Amino acid sequence: MTLSEDEPCERVLREQEKEYRITEFVRLSGARTVVESRNRFLYSAFRIDGAKAMLPGIPASEDRAMGDCTFNTETRRYFCVAEGAGAEPPAAGEEAGWCLMQNNGGPAPSLLDHGPCVRSGGCAVGEASGEESCEYLYRWQNGRETRTGRVETMVFLEDDLAGTAGDGCLDVDDKLIRFCYSPTVFDPEEHWTLQDEPRKIEHRPGVCAWRHPDGTVDRGECALRTECPEGSAGCTDMFTWRDGRMTTVESAEDMALSIDGDAVDGVGTWWPDANPKCATSKATGAEFCFTTQE
Repeated sequence: MTLSEDEPCERVLREQEKEYRITEFVRLSGARTVVESRNRFLYSAFRIDGAKAMLPGIPASEDRAMGDCTFNTETRRYFCVAEGAGAEPPAAGEEAGWCLMQNNGGPAPSLLDHGPCVRSGGCAVGEASGEESCEYLYRWQNGRETRTGRVETMVFLEDDLAGTAGDGCLDVDDKLIRFCYSPTVFDPEEHWTLQDEPRKIEHRPGVCAWRHPDGTVDRGECALRTECPEGSAGCTDMFTWRDGRMTTVESAEDMALSIDGDAVDGVGTWWPDANPKCATSKATGAEFCFTTQE
């Protein structure tokens, strides 16, 4: 075989039944490959991107480093996946693995970010205190960086006190965030937010309202347009009022960060399915809300 493409990708389980499973492989460039197979191996695929798939003549392997392949009968090309491959080899003292970030708020947890990452750091005992402290840096392949630490029994995610959730995961209850690290690829059956459909551009009619500190209310029909750029951890919600005005909210990790450029006071109700969505401007003290219900 001649290698024509080599790019990191994410494996997303879309559907699973007793007889088959549908898996989507999403590459950093945005290209997608959809595989229908009888089990988790590409070797067992019977359809790829709508075309008939055939046995590639390359044995499937439980050894993830070897990967496994299928053959597209229309393009006459092989599609192969090797878990953990494609990234730069880790330097001394670093460990290659996978990172996952999810939002634990709202009606149900939702996936925020997921992909290959490299962990560095470790633990040391202070000469004076005799206490062990640990600090780790996780450099995601998409450019994100996450830090965790431990001092005696206290665990931290970034600068926030966290609790252990098992399986390499930490929870920050105040911010409703979970971070997980694994030296091997995450199993979508254990971390089921990996089966979530990605958030796309959406349009929703509804009602917008500003509630000002003096008690006045500015209310009217509006439409919500949400855009979540590829590779970005944040989204932009644009509310177009019937009279032509626009209110813009920037959000990240399903929390409102700013309203029309002004910082948000506290934490708003801003997860994807929140109805109403509400957040308060720190600059004016006015609360903005959007709802699809009268």
